[in-house]
Amino acid sequence: MSAKVKELHQDIETMVASLSLNELREAAVLMAASSNEAKHQLLDFLAAHGKNSEELTKAQRERMEQAEDKFEDIWEDAVVVLHAMEEGDWEELTERGFKDYYFEDANIDEQLANLKEIVRKEKLSEEFRRRMMEEMVDEIVSSEYCGDEELDLVESLCYTNEDLAYLAEILQEEDSYSVKNHLSRIMKKLSTEEDYMAFLQEESDDPESALELYRMLNAKGRREEAEDILWQCFEGRPSDLALINELLNIAVEKNRVELFDRLFSVLYKKFYGCDKELFERMYTFARKFQDNDRTDRLLLWAYVGYLGNNETAVWFDRCRSEMTPAFFDEHRYGILDKLKTRCPDRYLTWLIAEGRKEEALEALMADKTYASQDRYVNRLDQNHQVSSKLLADYPEEIQKRYWMEAAACGLNKDRYADCARVLALLKSIAQNRGTLKEWEERYKAFVDEHKRRRYLMDALRRDGLL
Repeated sequence: MSAKVKELHQDIETMVASLSLNELREAAVLMAASSNEAKHQLLDFLAAHGKNSEELTKAQRERMEQAEDKFEDIWEDAVVVLHAMEEGDWEELTERGFKDYYFEDANIDEQLANLKEIVRKEKLSEEFRRRMMEEMVDEIVSSEYCGDEELDLVESLCYTNEDLAYLAEILQEEDSYSVKNHLSRIMKKLSTEEDYMAFLQEESDDPESALELYRMLNAKGRREEAEDILWQCFEGRPSDLALINELLNIAVEKNRVELFDRLFSVLYKKFYGCDKELFERMYTFARKFQDNDRTDRLLLWAYVGYLGNNETAVWFDRCRSEMTPAFFDEHRYGILDKLKTRCPDRYLTWLIAEGRKEEALEALMADKTYASQDRYVNRLDQNHQVSSKLLADYPEEIQKRYWMEAAACGLNKDRYADCARVLALLKSIAQNRGTLKEWEERYKAFVDEHKRRRYLMDALRRDGLL
């Protein structure tokens, strides 16, 4: 116990000693009304000192048993719902009123609210509370649908520090992130600062514990030791963004480029899910030192490891404009391979811009995504952005592809409008090339083949083709 806490206790004892009997009674009643825990503690104190009448004790016992039975029934009901969610028991979930198609609205919110109300209003026996702690933690840890809120409920079953210590023993056997977070919070309540730091040291392979210990050591001026704790945890958890950002904060705030390089060397080898915001912070810092090798490698790391495929083309353009030409050429194969895999339309556009049009045409003609029956598929030549750039040099090949696309769209009622647009495009090309008669003959054959498709004919009329 610290000196300040001892001094506070002595002050309280002095003030209590000065109160009259009536004032003590009034203070006890006011304290009992302040919280459910205080009320339970007063009743326990009175019972321990023989101040409860037999009738009062019996009534309290009966009410406690009723509350415990109700609590257990509600928790068992919650477990049924959890198991139904995990096992996909749609019949059970439907009967309970969950109507979402994938039952994403299924939850145990109602049961949790009722359990919290019981804990708030009623006194539960120590034996019951500890048994429920064990059962609930076991269920919560094994369920993908449970987490912090459910663990908060378990913690609310602790009336005393002895209860918290009992719960801590249970949680120490588990290894999930949520459990470790709660365990750390409990240990902080139960321990002296020195003991709490010792606990964090033992758990310092966990990022939350490492960060908490780092902050405590740093506040005591033990900065080198604090930093070592972060590094040890980071080397085992190189993808933890909280650790990465804390180490980056140190580098930026202290302008420590050697620490930045050490951090990036680990990320470059082990972390492939580059976070965009993280990259921008690192890139801004690196540019201060005007070292092209450092910024080039950062760009390559972000491009190769960035998870957002929809932005691959953006990252590619950034590499081309911001990397040094020599570095881009050195890593050209890997950069282009990523572009080809993730964003093939942008890759073909790049080939065309580089004058490699025959390669682009070959890849385009081999593509069959235009024939997909799925209207939402990611087509290689979306809105003809690639083929339009090849039309002038390869008109016959591109028109052949467009006729194949029209034929495929004409067989899919969801793509009749696309069919009409491609046929209109073919007509426009024919007019510009002076081959309208050939288009008319082929178009007439197309209409004759599909004239029984009423909605397709409607789409052609809307585009002025009939």
